[in-house]
Amino acid sequence: MKTLITYIVISFLCFKAAAQALIPNEQEINKLVAEANRDIPDSATVKACSKLFNALINTEATKALYYNNKGLPLAKKMNWQKAISVFTSNYGQYYSNLGNYDSSMHYYQQAAEISLKAKDTVTLANIYNDMAAAAQNIKNDYATAASYSFKAIELADKMTDKRKKPLFLSNISKLYILQNDFASAHKYLNQAIEINKAIGDDLALGQNFQTKAIIYYSQNKADSSRAFFKKSAEIIEPNGNDFDKAILWSQMPLAMGNDYAAVLRLRLKADSIWNRLNPLFADAITNKGNISVAYKDAAAANYNISLPVRTGYSANKQLWLNEAERYAEASLKLSKETGSVDGLSYFSGVLAEIQEQKGDYKNAYYNYRFYSEIQDSIYSQENKNKIAKAESQREVEKANHELQLKQIDLRNQQKAVIVLIVMLGMISLIGILLFRQNRQRRKSNAALTVLNNELDKANKMKAKFFAILSHDLRSPVSRLINLFHLQKDGSTPLNPKQLASMQQNTENSAVALLETMENMLIWSKSQMENFRPEIKTILVTTLYERVKLLFNNIDNLTMSFNCQQELTIKTDENLLQVIINNLTANAINTAKNNEINIKWDAWKDNDKIKLTVTDNGPGISKDELAILLDNNNIRSGKNGLGLYLIRDIAKIIGAEISIIHASKAGTTFLISL
Repeated sequence: MKTLITYIVISFLCFKAAAQALIPNEQEINKLVAEANRDIPDSATVKACSKLFNALINTEATKALYYNNKGLPLAKKMNWQKAISVFTSNYGQYYSNLGNYDSSMHYYQQAAEISLKAKDTVTLANIYNDMAAAAQNIKNDYATAASYSFKAIELADKMTDKRKKPLFLSNISKLYILQNDFASAHKYLNQAIEINKAIGDDLALGQNFQTKAIIYYSQNKADSSRAFFKKSAEIIEPNGNDFDKAILWSQMPLAMGNDYAAVLRLRLKADSIWNRLNPLFADAITNKGNISVAYKDAAAANYNISLPVRTGYSANKQLWLNEAERYAEASLKLSKETGSVDGLSYFSGVLAEIQEQKGDYKNAYYNYRFYSEIQDSIYSQENKNKIAKAESQREVEKANHELQLKQIDLRNQQKAVIVLIVMLGMISLIGILLFRQNRQRRKSNAALTVLNNELDKANKMKAKFFAILSHDLRSPVSRLINLFHLQKDGSTPLNPKQLASMQQNTENSAVALLETMENMLIWSKSQMENFRPEIKTILVTTLYERVKLLFNNIDNLTMSFNCQQELTIKTDENLLQVIINNLTANAINTAKNNEINIKWDAWKDNDKIKLTVTDNGPGISKDELAILLDNNNIRSGKNGLGLYLIRDIAKIIGAEISIIHASKAGTTFLISL
């Protein structure tokens, strides 16, 4: 029979719940009670109810339940999801302490769903830990307990509050102790100790030292076990509450060996506290059963010191066996009430040994058989595999989570690279646009410079133009005025021949003045902004008829026209007429001899209409020809304005004026449209 090993297991069967509160003093309790009794749905009242539950659950469970019933409706009125989850999980702890596994898990699962929806990681981690405690303490379901504990640890890794994780690690360590996997038990407990040292939680550290002592005792390292129990007692006895002391005094006898008097002194001391706080608590039942073991072992070892019995102290072994049987049966009864399978198994084995010593072999056989069957199921390889699977699953989930984080980080890096490339592309595009804008600006500036230069030349040309215009206008007007003065004054007698000559000169000047004014008006029209020629189809012969009428009063003038009768042209009729008139007038003026011969020809050359005018004048010198061909030059003199005007007008109607013959026999001008 695995008496000692089972004894250790049962002594350390209890997982710690997430909400571990010190019992407040009377003044603090009164303050919390006054706050909770206000019945006002605010955070202060709700928190007071929660604190009272945690303070009283291990000592006055009925009062704790009362304040939980009071706090939950207030939390619901406030729609405070976290508080609703906490109060719901408190019901789970209440039923867990009573050993009612089904009711306990029902409320824990409800609380977990609320916390998941509210994304309350802290409360959810506490609930998972409490579910693990219920699965272990009541049902001895190690695989389920391990699964919930690892979930709690995974959530604890995300918390800023470092006090939760060491509690969860300690519970995992206890689970491995129950499976005799002491290497894993040490590993997880050492992690808890390091964290509690770092955060300065001395009371939790004292509880860790108890667990450490149990592990060393399970490994038959008595000296190390006693050393850690001593370290634990140095912290808990002066600082812990009755609950903490009861647990310590239930476990310290492990290090006392065969000193059954000392063992019973501590266990009975712890039993009196458990009976007052909560006799159904897992550690309370375990301690009661281990009192039975102490009496049984003392009787088997022929211990020669009196031990406490109901009548006082006695060295009677039969009385010791009776006490052992009484405590064993009490433990079995409480284990049945709480549904503790491991308790039923272990205490059935203890009762079988007691009955064997008393000679009741038949009952001893049945109890031992019941013990063996349950032990084989609890410590089967299948259970160990399930626990290992739960741990492996946590490691896999942790690795998957880390992989997901790396993938997210990689995606973020890829997005950052894309954003950077886009930004660089935009910067490059902006740079290209600025460069092109700069080049365009330079080109525009260069073009503007050219335009300014041209404008300057044009202004100079116009200045010269108006100077010539002034001369051409003033000369005939001056002659006309002089004639008027002579006629009016009469002081200077003129013979008829002189008077006729003067009148003829004045008439010629007036005609020239009229031509100049007409040309000036037409040129002004050509310079108007947005001026557009009026294009229509006209007969070329019509233009020639008008020229003939205009110059029919000139003596010695012979004008011929060589043109097809039906030849037409699309252009502005008035502007082309001005060009023809002007070229005809120039041709007449250049003829020096008495006979003036002017010849006009018109024909169609492919898609173009060509007009020529030829005079019989002296021709044009090379210098004069260069001046006439220079578009930027304005000739001075009486008729210098005409050719300048017709060149501007020709541009407007899309015509070209050129000189195709300029010999001594005469000059020919060509108009191409």
